[in-house]
Amino acid sequence: MAQDLMPPLTIDADLAREILRRFCTEDEVRVKFATKSREALHEARGEEPQGHRVEWVTATTGKVVKALLEAAEEFNGTYPYDIILLGDFLDVLATVKGRLVRSAEGA
Repeated sequence: MAQDLMPPLTIDADLAREILRRFCTEDEVRVKFATKSREALHEARGEEPQGHRVEWVTATTGKVVKALLEAAEEFNGTYPYDIILLGDFLDVLATVKGRLVRSAEGA
């Protein structure tokens, strides 16, 4: 008989209550859980995500990429000795993510 690789997870009641409280009261926790659950379900079924949200994400991603490429062309035209690279795009996206998170947090 094969042994379990990991022992059963046990947590105390206070921690369990805190986890449940956060899940019930914090939108960010619920959104992260829902996102991970959907990803796992689609992966397990071998499905590609679909629906109006996926269509919106795909369309918006295209617009963002187009805007980044246009900004890079403008920069490269202005500074021909210093071109935009992938790392610059990633810096822009990280900065945008930070601003969005701070905005959502009300900062």
